[in-house]
This record gives sequence, structure tokens and C-alpha cells, in this order.
Amino acid sequence: RLFSSVAAGHGPGPEKQKMNLFTAINDAMSCALTTDNKALVFGEDVAFGGVFRCTVDLQQKFGKERVFNTPLSEQGIVGFAIGLAT
Repeated sequence: RLFSSVAAGHGPGPEKQKMNLFTAINDAMSCALTTDNKALVFGEDVAFGGVFRCTVDLQQKFGKERVFNTPLSEQGIVGFAIGLAT
């Protein structure tokens, strides 16, 4: 299944491109990281692209401070997220 997304400008416009689901997810995360300096992506293996490759190239684009791996501990990830939110 293909999804249609607004092209590079990340805003309303006439030009669209077709992409598959994992590319659409990557594009959405890229939009969030581009438009919100407080946005982060972290989790198990996300710096390497993740098991489904949805975070490919995000660390290269946005840096190790904003896209990084966490230990294999769901409780640790949730605790980290709560700490960031407060």
C-alpha cells in the first residue's frame, strides 16, 4: 500500500510523492524533528534505523543528541521519557 505525503517542504502544497508505510513514518519523524527543536527519537536500535528501518538516516540528519539508542529495557525507556517531559 502506498501513502501520499507532501514533498520536501513539509507543508501544504501541490507537489506530492508516493511512499510506502515505513518511508511515510520516517518522513513524519523527520518533519517533527525539523519543526520542533525539542523533539527526540530514542529507543532500541533507532540510531541504526530500527528493526523496521523507520529511523534510517535520522541520526545523520539530526545528530546523536536527538536520535539515539537506549538500553533494552522498556521500563528504562518509559522512565527516560517521563524525565524528559517534566
